[in-house]
Amino acid sequence: MVRWVFFDVDQTLCDFATMMRRALESALGELQRRLPASSAGGLTVDDLRAARDEVAASASASTSMEQIRLQSFRAVVARCAPGGDEGLAQAVTQHHLRRRFADPVVYPDVRPALDALTPRHRLGVVSNGNSYPHTLGLGHFSEVFLAQHVGLRKPDPALYAHVAREVGAPPEQLVMVGDSVGHDVFAAREAGWQAVWLNREGRDVPPHVTATVSDLRDLGALLGDG
Repeated sequence: MVRWVFFDVDQTLCDFATMMRRALESALGELQRRLPASSAGGLTVDDLRAARDEVAASASASTSMEQIRLQSFRAVVARCAPGGDEGLAQAVTQHHLRRRFADPVVYPDVRPALDALTPRHRLGVVSNGNSYPHTLGLGHFSEVFLAQHVGLRKPDPALYAHVAREVGAPPEQLVMVGDSVGHDVFAAREAGWQAVWLNREGRDVPPHVTATVSDLRDLGALLGDG
C-alpha cells in the first residue's frame, strides 16, 4: 500500500532551467543598468551562473538558496565595483528572486496528475532547491521538506529517513518521484522507499531502475490506483 507520494520539484514539477535563465537574464539587465558600462558591460548570464555555483560548492546543506544567491551577487558586484556595494548586491538579489518566483513554468502534466492522486494518497515534496510549491500555484502538498530547512541534502539517504520519521510512515509505504536517478531513485531506495524515475526526455533507462514514467499522469496506473 502506498500512503505517501513525494515529488522532487525542479525539472520534475517545474521547468527550473527556463525559470532560472529568465531570472538571471533579468538580474543581469538590472546590474548593467545600475553599474557603469565599463565595469558591467562584459558580464554574461554564464558569469552569474558560475558565481552561484562557486558559492554553492562550499555551502552547507542548511545554507538557504537565497543566501547562496546573495553571496554570489556580492561576489559579482565586488568584481565590477572595487570595494563592493552591499546595497546593490541586496537589490539585485531581490530583483532576481521576484523574477524567479513571479513567472513559474509548470509542466502541463503536473496539475492533472496531482488532482488524480490526491483522493488516494497524501502528497509531499522533497527538494534540494527553493521552488516552493505555493509559488508554483500548487496547493496539493501536505508536507514540504526542503534541504535548507532540514539540514540534509539529496542524495543523502538520511534525508529520506528523516522524512519517513516525520510523517510517521514505514519507508515501504513511501514513494519518491523525480528526474534524477541518483538523487530521487537510488538514494530513496537506499532508505527503503519505493521510487519512480521521471524520464521526460526518453533517455536510456539505467540498470536497476525498475519503475519509470515519461508523463506524470501515468503515475496512478503505475501505483495500482486503477
